[in-house]
Amino acid sequence: MDVASKKIILAVISIMIIVILSVGITYAMFSYTKVGKIENIIKTGTIAFDYVEEETNGINLINALPIDDSIGKSTIEDSNVFDFKISSSNKSNQKIKYQIIASISEETTIDLKAIKIYLTEVNNGIEQEVILNTLNSFIDIDNLTTNGKIIYSTIINDNSPNYEKNYRIRLWISNDPNLNLSDYSNKNLGIKINVNAEAIY
Repeated sequence: MDVASKKIILAVISIMIIVILSVGITYAMFSYTKVGKIENIIKTGTIAFDYVEEETNGINLINALPIDDSIGKSTIEDSNVFDFKISSSNKSNQKIKYQIIASISEETTIDLKAIKIYLTEVNNGIEQEVILNTLNSFIDIDNLTTNGKIIYSTIINDNSPNYEKNYRIRLWISNDPNLNLSDYSNKNLGIKINVNAEAIY
């Protein structure tokens, strides 16, 4: 290749580099990102949910005998009563669904149809019945966080900053005449009260 050809090739390459640089610089000079002037704000309300057990040892049915519902419902001994409170500060626009769950221990040997469960709401010392039934009659729940029987379910409305409910649970052996002594005699019951809560969308 002679010198003149080399000069022509270098000149073409130089012109191409200048053109490429010019286009790149021009693009960079006219490229921009538009920034909006209106603030887009997303606000989420705060949700606080508490489950507080009163200072009792829970319910103990030791050497218990069947009793009538009228007696079971009026029992006030600490070993037969379990008090707890559910409170929520729901300042959001979402409702909260909560479930009161009786979790049955694996060591339980008593037939659940022999156990009566009585849930009341307590307001200023006055009790109002929420539910009375045998433990076997409630719907089962079995998920990653808990298992047992759903004994009560309700919803906290949105924008409810001062929700508070005091509950009391009593358990006793039913005096149902269809029960056999073998359904409850020398048997164990292990139960915990749990609460599941979730926002409803």
